[in-house]
Amino acid sequence: MPQAPTDAARPQRSQAREKTRVGVGRSPIELWLEAPSLAPTLDGCDPETLRRSFEHCHNALSRESPLITTRLRSIPEPRRGSITALLSWIRAAREVIDGNWPPEARVQNLARFRDQTERALTGSPPEHADPMWPALAAVVATYGIDPGWVLTALDEMGLDLADRAVEDAEHFKACCRALGGNLGLCTGAILGVAPRVHPHEAAKLYRKWGIALQIVSQLRGFARDFDAHPRRVYFPADSFESTGLTPFKIRAWTDPDDCARFVRGWVKLAGDQLRAAGALRGAASPDAARAIDATTALATGVLGVLDRDPSRLVRGGRIEPPTSLTARVMGAARLGRGGRGARR
Repeated sequence: MPQAPTDAARPQRSQAREKTRVGVGRSPIELWLEAPSLAPTLDGCDPETLRRSFEHCHNALSRESPLITTRLRSIPEPRRGSITALLSWIRAAREVIDGNWPPEARVQNLARFRDQTERALTGSPPEHADPMWPALAAVVATYGIDPGWVLTALDEMGLDLADRAVEDAEHFKACCRALGGNLGLCTGAILGVAPRVHPHEAAKLYRKWGIALQIVSQLRGFARDFDAHPRRVYFPADSFESTGLTPFKIRAWTDPDDCARFVRGWVKLAGDQLRAAGALRGAASPDAARAIDATTALATGVLGVLDRDPSRLVRGGRIEPPTSLTARVMGAARLGRGGRGARR
């Protein structure tokens, strides 16, 4: 039976962190109480360049993931534009890692992307490169996002450049903390904390939420990831072995009853993780609650599809929530605040 990831210790401040606006002796998480009042700025970057950068992030995300931008409508500026910049960076990272290039070129491209990310994290976004970099640099500097969170998540994604295999439950937990947990912390830095909620308590919930969404994403993409070159299997080997299965048997669906039990075990774990993070709605800043609800509802919808028909794991393409649920959630999101981009 799969085991739920546990919370990691709070990440230590990296050297790059000292170059952002967090004062000496303050942890990044302590800035979360200030998040609602912060508008992204970047020393040395003129307002028009920064405005175009945020607009580029919005347009890129709208083009690639229109449902995500719709879910974000209920979040007021400047946080909506800031979340959009973070998601645009994640999208760009995946494009570098998943790009249709020879293996050596992928490694070189990722190394270049990581260098550009480090420069942005220290307030010096690369020039003559992707227009998103000034927006990312401004968001990190303004909201006190620890560069270690971003770089650890990127390094975890970069492991996909080789055949991906997870050894056991502890390895799986570490992977989840590195990617989903750290991206959850980045999200929390931007969305902020509700009044009278301690930021460190909110951080635990943002981390759990990020991990839960990562597990749902891994379930949604199992067949695609298994068929990828290099092959990616994110679930731990011992979870297959304990049921007498292998990733190959799951992909071929050779023993429907055992395969279904395996899938439902992971569906239950992901659902438990989402429920454990359920208190996030009350801990996050009030304006973020609707977007959190929408994202959680759609993830829960995906789990429902798999619970009803576990074989969807390996057939029919990427798993989507029921159309009726998506329409209802998107309809509610469209009632949120209008506008786009981060405004100064």
